[in-house]
Amino acid sequence: METIKLLIIDKDLYNQRLLSVIFKGKPYVLLFAQNKAETFSCLKSENKIKLVIIEPIIPSGLEIIREIKTAYPKILIIAYTVYAIMPEEPRLCYQAGCDLHISKPANIKHIVKSVETMLNKSPNK
Repeated sequence: METIKLLIIDKDLYNQRLLSVIFKGKPYVLLFAQNKAETFSCLKSENKIKLVIIEPIIPSGLEIIREIKTAYPKILIIAYTVYAIMPEEPRLCYQAGCDLHISKPANIKHIVKSVETMLNKSPNK
């Protein structure tokens, strides 16, 4: 089975560890970035990243989403954020280019199922 590369963009190390645990045993290679520079360094150096999970409240979060979609339009993007209580936040994420918005805290099964569903529907499998 082919391993699939996921890029996790979040400055919170706890969230990075949590996602590592959630995806343990799945056919994914997780890569991590904490800011815009690390994100684009990773995207340039790593081949075939299929999906990004980003906490859009990091500095320049929405800008990072827009720039990923511009430079890498086939990469799927999930916004995973605790700040979804603001009514405009999901709309801003979708306008920036996210393919899906998930509010924290989210059920672990929901996160895994969302990633699997998006990857299975992706034309660039």
